[in-house]
Amino acid sequence: GATTFYADPNGAMFKTAAAVEPTAMEVSRLLQAEGWSPYGSVEGTQDFKRNLVRLKASVGPIAGEGKTMITYSAEKIAVDLPARTDAEGLQYSDSTKQVVYDTKADMAEVEKYYRELLGKSEWKATTDKPFKSGFKDELIFRNPKKDMLTLQMHEFEGKRRVTLKHMSAAEVAEQEARMQAELDQKKRDAEKPLPKLKLTAPGG
Repeated sequence: GATTFYADPNGAMFKTAAAVEPTAMEVSRLLQAEGWSPYGSVEGTQDFKRNLVRLKASVGPIAGEGKTMITYSAEKIAVDLPARTDAEGLQYSDSTKQVVYDTKADMAEVEKYYRELLGKSEWKATTDKPFKSGFKDELIFRNPKKDMLTLQMHEFEGKRRVTLKHMSAAEVAEQEARMQAELDQKKRDAEKPLPKLKLTAPGG
């Protein structure tokens, strides 16, 4: 029963006589029915993602009118990084191309979720099980273009903190070349002859 208040190509605003809480629930239900996945939230605003578009849906009261305002705004994001629907405190960054969130699910559930979901898009895990990287469990996925997704998981305040980071094939190649150059330099340094010093000893 909402009426359009304002609209442009990147967003829209609507008014409704319905209360804030049921309106927010209905907005979430309708968006998910249209294929939008929950992608984090802060008070009064829910984020959703579909492919490379992130949609912010804000629901709040209109002061003095006794009505509710619904505001939508959309933006294109750099990479499609999925997150579990039970994600808490989700943070996505275009600059680092990663998403970080907490979940109550255990690490086996998180691993299964990503293996199954990413497998539908030709991403394949490079190992049968996650491996230890410091205090984190890590799993690498590669696709036919040789891009890389790094999944990291660790315990955090009774939950699991999940990080999913993307690197393009070119970025992976650049990183590997830099690491190889560092190894080559260390090898050259190790092969250098030790310096010779002349020492004068006292007679006898």
